[in-house]
Amino acid sequence: MAGSGVARERRTATSEKKPKKSTGSNITTISSSYSISISLIVAVATILLGWQQLKVPVSDSTLSPLPAIGHRLEQVPRITVQKTEQFVDKVTKLGKPVVITGSFVQDWSAIKAKSQWTPRRLKHKLKGKRIEGIYGNSYNYFGPYYDSTRPLVKESPRPNHYKTNHTLPSSEFLTIIENEYRNSEKNDNKYPFVYLSTEIDKFDHGEGWGVKDMLPFEEFLRPMPERSSINVWLGSTGVLTHCHYDGYHNFYVQVYGRKRFWLFSPSQESLLHPYSYLHPCHAQCQVNLSQFSESNETSEIENIVGYETILEPGDVMYLPPLWFHHVQALSPSVSINVWTDTQQTEIAESLFSIPWPSITQPVIEKAKNEYWRKWVYLYLLGSATKRDDTNKEQNFIVQNLLTSRYQYRYDFERDCSLMDDFGLLDTFSKHMSQQENKKQVLQFSSAVQNVVEQLPKDTVALWFGNWIEYTAATKLNTLKVAQELAPLAFCPCRRKLYASC
Repeated sequence: MAGSGVARERRTATSEKKPKKSTGSNITTISSSYSISISLIVAVATILLGWQQLKVPVSDSTLSPLPAIGHRLEQVPRITVQKTEQFVDKVTKLGKPVVITGSFVQDWSAIKAKSQWTPRRLKHKLKGKRIEGIYGNSYNYFGPYYDSTRPLVKESPRPNHYKTNHTLPSSEFLTIIENEYRNSEKNDNKYPFVYLSTEIDKFDHGEGWGVKDMLPFEEFLRPMPERSSINVWLGSTGVLTHCHYDGYHNFYVQVYGRKRFWLFSPSQESLLHPYSYLHPCHAQCQVNLSQFSESNETSEIENIVGYETILEPGDVMYLPPLWFHHVQALSPSVSINVWTDTQQTEIAESLFSIPWPSITQPVIEKAKNEYWRKWVYLYLLGSATKRDDTNKEQNFIVQNLLTSRYQYRYDFERDCSLMDDFGLLDTFSKHMSQQENKKQVLQFSSAVQNVVEQLPKDTVALWFGNWIEYTAATKLNTLKVAQELAPLAFCPCRRKLYASC
C-alpha cells in the first residue's frame, strides 16, 4: 500500500473533514459524504460473521424488543426543561445520553399538531419535487455502508445489495413510507422499505421552509456553531440502522412517529467489535445485535451494558460522541438531528500532527533493513502507549485494539518470528539506549500521552486505536496492520524490543 493511500485517513471517528459553519437558512452539512452516510445507512451484520438478513414483513415480533438484549438495558434518563431554558451546555457536560422533554422544540411548526411534518403534509410542501439519494430495500436492513476510499477496500468486497442513490418523486416516496410494508403491493419500485437522510437545505430544495419550520434551533449549535450540520431523516416502519458510532455531539429530535434506540458507551467496544479504522465499514459494529436470542447469545453479549429509549414526537435525545447506537423505526418516522463537532475531536486529531522522531540507523545488512524499520516503529509505539514500568497499559491498548477490531478478520500467529535475530536485536537495544535517541523517544511519548490524557477516559480506546492503526499503515507501509502490531501485544520477547523505553 502506498503511503499516499492512507494519507487521506487522518480522521478520527467518522469525520474526514470538519463540519462547516451554519448560518441562517444556508445550513451546510458535514462535508464528508462518508461521515453522513455512516449514520445514514449503516445497518448490517458483517458477512464475516455469516449473518442472514431479515426477509420477513414487519410484524409485532420484529418490532418488539429482542429478549436476549432489550430486557437487560436500562432506560435512558429523562429530564423536563422549560421552553426558554438553555440546556445544551448542561447535558453535554454529563457525557451520557439523556432525553429532554418540554423544550423549545414544542414550538416548532414541524412538530405542532396543525403543521406537523406528517408524510401527507410533506407531500404538499414538496409539491411533487424529486427526491434524490433514497435507499430502498425489500427487507428492513440497510447497509453496510461501504466507503471505497478506505485502505482495506481491495481486501473487503462490497457486501450490500440494497438500492442506493435512488430517485423518486416526493409523493411516491412518501406514499411508500405512509403505506408501510403491508401495502407494499402498490409499490411499483419493489422497495417496501425506504430510507433517506439529507441536509435540510437539500430536503426543501433551497426554499427555506425546512429551517423556518424548526425555529428556534440555535441552542443546539452551542457546542461548536462554526462546525455543525442539520439533517432530516425519513424512513418506513421497521427500518433498522445497524449499531455504529459517530464522532460528534448529536441532538436528535423526533418530529413524527416513533423510534427505538439501544445505546452503548464507548467502553463496550471490546464486546461490540467495531470494524477496523482502515476498513470500508469503519465505525460500524461487526456484531449484529438483532440476531441474538436467548438460545444463541454469547457470553460476551451477556455482559453488555447499555440503555434503551423510545422517542415520541417532541422528544429530544442527546447522544455523546462515540456512543454506539442501534436504531429501529417503530412506525413511519420523520426526525431532525443536529451534529456539532467536539473539543475531543480536535484533541484526538492533534495526535496525527505529532512528529515522529528521526531515529538514526547504524550500518546493517541490507536484508535486515525491514526488521530495523519495524522495530523502530514498534519501539516508539510501545513507548507512547506505556503508562508504568510494568507495561500493563502498553500491552492492554494494543491487545484491545487487535482483539476487538480484528478477531473476526485475522487468525493471529502469535509467535516471535519478527524477533528471531537476537544478535540484531541486541544491536537495536543498544542503539536505542543512546542518550540522543532516548531523548527523542521521551519527547515523542510525552507528547502522545499529553494528548491522550485530555480525552474522556471511556473514549481513549477508540480514539487512540484509530491513531495506532493509521500510523501502523503509514509507517510500516502495509495492509497487514494486525500482524505487524501483534508482536507488541502478544510476543513473549516484546520486552527485549523495548526494554529501554
